[in-house]
Amino acid sequence: ETIRAWQRTVDWARNFSAQPTDIWPHGTVTVKVAPQNKGLRQAWLDAWHPNDDDDDDKNDDFALNRLYSLPTQRAIILEDDVEVSPLWYKWVQHMYQRY
Repeated sequence: ETIRAWQRTVDWARNFSAQPTDIWPHGTVTVKVAPQNKGLRQAWLDAWHPNDDDDDDKNDDFALNRLYSLPTQRAIILEDDVEVSPLWYKWVQHMYQRY
């Protein structure tokens, strides 16, 4: 029964991520399913790795502008038992713009 419940959850998440953007207009939804239990610590550490947008800087010896540039990617990682309101998301957006 636990495996079937797990599979239903995975199926729901994959279906949600494939919906048109009017269902979740706040950005991309990515579903990652681990082939085995990694444990809580490793799951959090593996949850997101930003892409390196600075292709032009990869050949620079010092790439100083990478040190001082603002991040262009953001992620919000939520546990499966967390609910947030639309006002919370607006606050997060404002926080990123402000700081």
